[in-house]
Amino acid sequence: MLFLSYLYTLVIGPIEQIFEIVFAYMNRFSKNPGVSVVALSLCFSILVLPLYRRADKIQEETREREERLSPVIKHIKKQFKGDERFMILQTYYRQNNYSPLSVLAGSVSLILQIPFFIAAYRMLSTCTLLDGASFGPIKDLGRPDAMFSVGGVAINVLPILMTLINIVSGMVYGKKMPMKTKIQLWVMAALFLVLLYASPSGMVLYWTCNNIFALIKNIVVRIAGNFKEKSDKAVKEQVKERKGARATFVLSAAGLAVLSGLYLTSAVMAQSPREFINGESTMMVSPALYLTTPALMGIGMCLLWPSVFYAMASGRGKNIISGAMFSLLLVAAVDSQFFGKDYGTMSNVLVYEKTPNFGGKTRIINLLIVVGVLAVGFVLARFAGGLVRVVAAVSCVTLLVMGCVNVVKINESYSAVESLCDDRLPEFTLSREGKNVVVIMLDRAIGPYAPYIFNEKPELLEAFDGFTYYSNTVSFGSNTNFSAPSLYGGYDYTPDMLNERDDMLLVDKHDEALKVLPTIFSEEGYSCTVVNPSLAGYSYFPDLSIFDDIENTEAYNTLFKYSPFVFGESYEYTIKHNLYCYSLFRCAPVALQRMLYNNGLYNETSEDDSMYAQQVATDRSNAYGWDSLNISEYYTLDAIESMTQIDDGDSCNYLVFASKLAHDPALLQEPEYVPAEVVDNTEFDAANEDRFTVDGRFMDTGNYLMMEHYHVNMASYLLLAEWFDYLREEGVYDNTRIIIVSDHGYYQLQFEELKGGKIEHIEDGELLTSLLMFKDFGSAGFTVDDTFATSAETPYLATKDLIENPVNPYTGNSIRSELGAESQLVFVDIYDWDLTKNNGTKFLPGDWYTIYGDIWDSDGWVYEGKW
Repeated sequence: MLFLSYLYTLVIGPIEQIFEIVFAYMNRFSKNPGVSVVALSLCFSILVLPLYRRADKIQEETREREERLSPVIKHIKKQFKGDERFMILQTYYRQNNYSPLSVLAGSVSLILQIPFFIAAYRMLSTCTLLDGASFGPIKDLGRPDAMFSVGGVAINVLPILMTLINIVSGMVYGKKMPMKTKIQLWVMAALFLVLLYASPSGMVLYWTCNNIFALIKNIVVRIAGNFKEKSDKAVKEQVKERKGARATFVLSAAGLAVLSGLYLTSAVMAQSPREFINGESTMMVSPALYLTTPALMGIGMCLLWPSVFYAMASGRGKNIISGAMFSLLLVAAVDSQFFGKDYGTMSNVLVYEKTPNFGGKTRIINLLIVVGVLAVGFVLARFAGGLVRVVAAVSCVTLLVMGCVNVVKINESYSAVESLCDDRLPEFTLSREGKNVVVIMLDRAIGPYAPYIFNEKPELLEAFDGFTYYSNTVSFGSNTNFSAPSLYGGYDYTPDMLNERDDMLLVDKHDEALKVLPTIFSEEGYSCTVVNPSLAGYSYFPDLSIFDDIENTEAYNTLFKYSPFVFGESYEYTIKHNLYCYSLFRCAPVALQRMLYNNGLYNETSEDDSMYAQQVATDRSNAYGWDSLNISEYYTLDAIESMTQIDDGDSCNYLVFASKLAHDPALLQEPEYVPAEVVDNTEFDAANEDRFTVDGRFMDTGNYLMMEHYHVNMASYLLLAEWFDYLREEGVYDNTRIIIVSDHGYYQLQFEELKGGKIEHIEDGELLTSLLMFKDFGSAGFTVDDTFATSAETPYLATKDLIENPVNPYTGNSIRSELGAESQLVFVDIYDWDLTKNNGTKFLPGDWYTIYGDIWDSDGWVYEGKW
């Protein structure tokens, strides 16, 4: 079965991929799946017309040769017998360059139809866009047409019409053919009637249109053939295949196959292999195995099917195809390496958080370069064939080696992650009589959202009783690796302080920061629990072993352990589909990239297969499908109550719990803000637009990404509120100190005061707006404090009045507060944040700003330069 799957991917997969792209693109224009099916049929009829014309010519040549040789063959068979007949026939065949197997050439046209039929059948049969769509008298393209009913029995008219057209087309096509060929055509027409009679009408419509276009082609060819016979019987001299053209074609096609099928796909995965690992323990495999599909797709798309066209082409056609293939290799290399690389953060299914901006200026520049590269490629192929073959061969080998190196890197990373995973469910203790300290780190929670969340849900004020919200809080960095160390370890771990200590790797300093509070509390006799330590070991699957040397400390990972759904198979389907589509997207000219990216859907036409690995938002109020990471994080935070063990005694406990729910955005169902397979917030949003203006400050939620972030922040507050109520019921709320903090915000241009233009050299100051809320023992009420604060206050707030003169065990410096400081130096680098790049002893150069006292005062953001 695995072999058949690979064979399907190799032979049928490329055709199906092109079908999907054309259909999805046409449907975005027509908004009518029926029109899209007709357009798809027309496009492919035109695309494969040269192939079928050549197949028809080969079939005609084969038939003419058989007719020419037939009298002699009959004579030999009549006059001779046994071995003598066999030897004479073989000699005659050899003298005339003929083989009995040549009869297969007469079936080339039929053989070619099979893979196209299979690809169309599978794509259209699983295309959910056809379900319920009408087209003329057809009420549902996803079901048989059933246009008439006789005696209660539905009659499907479209397959019958298709068959009649097929028969007429065959009669025109086989007018001068022998009876056995005509019978073959009629049998095929009957076979298609049987196969497609009960099929979805969308599929039958496609094949009917194919037959109509084939009939038109046969009529035109017949008329043109008769005219040619009457007007010009001279045979023009054929252009011969250029010497070396075949080698140029094969090497260029192989290079393009390796580039698109292996190198680009393995390169994007090798940048952060651990993100592509399916976290469900029963489904865990090396992500390198996912590369098999795009590798086979690359071979099929760039080598196998082009070889079919090449083999059937004339001498002139072979020369053109070989030059075109080398030019395409050059274009793909230029596009993939110099364009479309900086489109922002990408998910583990290769979907960008923000839809890329395919700028007009970039399109023009790229178009000019592409035209120039195409021209150079054709000229070189024509006049410098030897050089071309060397370039193509070197490119192919180099890309193959680099792809294999990436695969090795991916496997090594998987082996490291596999050793980190365990099936333990986290649990931690809070006592009724002792002191409990809890730090909740909401990764990428946006601090300024809090007033809008409490405005919409005023009942949360009661749940958050005792908290102080610091409304003027900044993070020290734009990404987790820049900002999390200071959150966990304090002011010794701000980006500038980390850079000063250039005798250690950044990963070691990061891990050191994660260990500061567990070490301090452990030495004071606290029982410590760490859940999901951010980037421990600089790994997206945190390396829990860094806590092994700290007494009374347990560490846990939770990814996918609480998800109510099994996303493994859906994720595998989606990543396999998207990998090669992403590669095509990267190889394509910028003008075509929007079409190929298709808002992250990559022209997927079957929602049932992909919707459970990523959510698709159609606007700011509507979406369908589950996002696997969002679901995992939502239900993990929802399960925090089940992780909580209550101690009747006086034990002292420290917990740090990191949640990425606010980091993995998705549209949720309002007003409960819960995950839903189909989200429809149209009415609620329309009725509650005023909720986004608080104290005269408007927060823009005009697109789906803005709204998604608001939703997951709101959900985080609601789930924490439920836990706080549980702590009250268990009598541990008042003796528990709680800090809610985020490592950084996110750039979304939601607040006028923070937008780029007002602040020099920065796109949006929102990416540095951290959340900071603090509840002390026995505190009551809800207060807002606009004192200038940073997320690095966390260690001080956690230890104050509990531990006398707390000292960082790794630097020897006191744990201090800088609340109300005049200014803070912060670091922004939205391009080179990736751990695979930024992992030396100092951060790569980025933009530095001094913020003076008020994040809302754009004049207080002073650009200090790039270093």
